[in-house]
Amino acid sequence: MKWLIILVNLSFITDTFAQLVSVSGVTVTNTTLITIKGNLSGTIGASVDNNGTIDFTGNIINNSGGTLFGTSSGTVVLNGAAQSVTGSDPIQFNNLTLLGTGMKTLEQD
Repeated sequence: MKWLIILVNLSFITDTFAQLVSVSGVTVTNTTLITIKGNLSGTIGASVDNNGTIDFTGNIINNSGGTLFGTSSGTVVLNGAAQSVTGSDPIQFNNLTLLGTGMKTLEQD
Protein backbone atom coordinates (compact mmCIF):
# COMPACT_ATOMS: atom_id res chain seq x y z
CA MET A 1 0.00 0.00 0.00
CA LYS A 2 2.83 2.45 0.76
CA TRP A 3 4.33 1.83 -2.68
CA LEU A 4 1.06 2.79 -4.38
CA ILE A 5 0.88 6.06 -2.44
CA ILE A 6 4.42 6.97 -3.47
CA LEU A 7 3.62 6.31 -7.13
CA VAL A 8 0.47 8.43 -6.97
CA ASN A 9 2.37 11.35 -5.41
CA LEU A 10 5.15 11.12 -7.99
CA SER A 11 2.62 11.24 -10.81
CA PHE A 12 1.79 14.86 -9.90
CA ILE A 13 5.33 16.06 -10.74
CA THR A 14 5.08 16.77 -14.45
CA ASP A 15 7.24 18.16 -17.24
CA THR A 16 5.25 19.01 -20.34
CA PHE A 17 7.21 19.36 -23.56
CA ALA A 18 4.39 20.12 -26.01
CA GLN A 19 4.28 23.40 -27.93
CA LEU A 20 0.75 24.09 -26.62
CA VAL A 21 -1.09 22.68 -23.62
CA SER A 22 -4.88 23.16 -23.58
CA VAL A 23 -6.71 22.84 -20.29
CA SER A 24 -10.35 22.36 -19.40
CA GLY A 25 -10.23 21.45 -15.70
CA VAL A 26 -6.99 20.94 -13.77
CA THR A 27 -6.30 20.62 -10.05
CA VAL A 28 -2.78 21.22 -8.74
CA THR A 29 -2.39 20.10 -5.12
CA ASN A 30 -0.43 21.81 -2.35
CA THR A 31 3.07 20.34 -2.88
CA THR A 32 2.86 19.84 -6.64
CA LEU A 33 5.24 21.45 -9.13
CA ILE A 34 4.24 21.43 -12.80
CA THR A 35 6.60 22.75 -15.47
CA ILE A 36 5.05 23.63 -18.84
CA LYS A 37 7.70 24.17 -21.52
CA GLY A 38 5.46 25.83 -24.06
CA ASN A 39 2.21 27.79 -24.11
CA LEU A 40 -0.88 27.24 -21.98
CA SER A 41 -4.25 27.87 -23.60
CA GLY A 42 -7.37 28.04 -21.45
CA THR A 43 -10.36 27.32 -23.69
CA ILE A 44 -14.08 27.92 -23.01
CA GLY A 45 -15.00 26.71 -19.53
CA ALA A 46 -11.39 26.00 -18.51
CA SER A 47 -10.26 26.37 -14.92
CA VAL A 48 -7.06 25.63 -13.06
CA ASP A 49 -7.32 25.09 -9.30
CA ASN A 50 -3.69 25.84 -8.47
CA ASN A 51 -2.62 25.29 -4.88
CA GLY A 52 0.94 24.31 -5.83
CA THR A 53 3.37 25.86 -8.33
CA ILE A 54 3.07 26.03 -12.11
CA ASP A 55 6.24 27.07 -13.94
CA PHE A 56 5.80 28.33 -17.52
CA THR A 57 8.45 28.95 -20.17
CA GLY A 58 5.86 29.97 -22.78
CA ASN A 59 2.83 32.25 -22.98
CA ILE A 60 -0.51 32.03 -21.19
CA ILE A 61 -3.61 32.51 -23.36
CA ASN A 62 -6.95 32.80 -21.53
CA ASN A 63 -10.09 32.35 -23.62
CA SER A 64 -11.92 30.45 -20.85
CA GLY A 65 -14.74 32.87 -20.14
CA GLY A 66 -13.38 33.20 -16.57
CA THR A 67 -10.21 34.20 -14.76
CA LEU A 68 -8.59 30.74 -15.38
CA PHE A 69 -6.84 30.47 -11.98
CA GLY A 70 -9.79 31.90 -10.03
CA THR A 71 -9.09 32.29 -6.32
CA SER A 72 -6.37 29.61 -6.23
CA SER A 73 -3.71 30.11 -3.57
CA GLY A 74 -0.82 28.69 -5.62
CA THR A 75 2.07 30.30 -7.45
CA VAL A 76 2.48 30.90 -11.18
CA VAL A 77 6.06 31.40 -12.38
CA LEU A 78 6.86 32.99 -15.75
CA ASN A 79 10.35 31.60 -16.23
CA GLY A 80 11.21 31.98 -19.90
CA ALA A 81 12.47 34.53 -22.36
CA ALA A 82 9.96 37.07 -23.72
CA GLN A 83 6.52 35.94 -22.48
CA SER A 84 2.99 37.31 -22.68
CA VAL A 85 -0.34 36.86 -20.93
CA THR A 86 -3.07 37.25 -23.56
CA GLY A 87 -6.54 36.14 -24.56
CA SER A 88 -10.10 37.39 -24.53
CA ASP A 89 -10.50 37.11 -20.74
CA PRO A 90 -8.48 38.55 -17.82
CA ILE A 91 -6.41 36.26 -15.59
CA GLN A 92 -6.33 36.41 -11.81
CA PHE A 93 -3.03 35.40 -10.16
CA ASN A 94 -2.68 34.94 -6.40
CA ASN A 95 1.12 34.72 -6.47
CA LEU A 96 2.98 35.65 -9.66
CA THR A 97 6.77 35.33 -9.93
CA LEU A 98 8.64 36.79 -12.90
CA LEU A 99 11.97 35.09 -13.67
CA GLY A 100 14.04 34.28 -16.73
CA THR A 101 15.28 36.57 -19.45
CA GLY A 102 13.29 38.88 -21.65
CA MET A 103 10.31 41.14 -21.19
CA LYS A 104 7.01 39.95 -19.71
CA THR A 105 3.94 41.50 -21.35
CA LEU A 106 0.47 41.63 -19.81
CA GLU A 107 -2.05 42.18 -22.60
CA GLN A 108 -5.09 42.25 -20.29
CA ASP A 109 -6.50 44.92 -17.96
